[in-house]
Parts: sequence; C-alpha cells; structure tokens
Amino acid sequence: MKRAQFTYTDGKGKVTERDVVVYASASDFDSAFDLSEYNKDERDYFEEQLLELHEQFLADIKELGLSSNYRRFKTKNITNND
Repeated sequence: MKRAQFTYTDGKGKVTERDVVVYASASDFDSAFDLSEYNKDERDYFEEQLLELHEQFLADIKELGLSSNYRRFKTKNITNND
C-alpha cells in the first residue's frame, strides 16, 4: 500500500483532486497465495485462515468509518500523479 495524490477526471468529465492510499494497482496479473505445494488439509486450513483475516480486515475498515470510501480509479484518467 502507498499514499498517492493525483488529479482525476471521471467519465462525465468532472475533474477532482484526490489523496488516496493505494490498496492495489491495476495489473494484468492476479495476486494470490499459491498453496499448490501443500496437501489438501493444509490448503483448506490456509484458506480458512485467509478468509478469517479478510473478514477481520473488512470489519476493521468498517470500524474506521472507511467502508464507503473504497474507490477504483481508471489509470488512464489520472494525471499529476505524485
């Protein structure tokens, strides 16, 4: 994650200044935890633990009051990226 400031032009042409914490950048790749080397029981355990971590992460975001602030920005519409 990283902090970024930029100018964004939405699909309707509205220009806004944004100050964001980038959670994930657009990419041609899927980010994943590769569990291939583990047996089925271990994979099932890791999946369960990762899902619990994700649920806790979402609950923490909600507790911070940021659950309505998640946005996706088209990189082609970003200018003045610091």
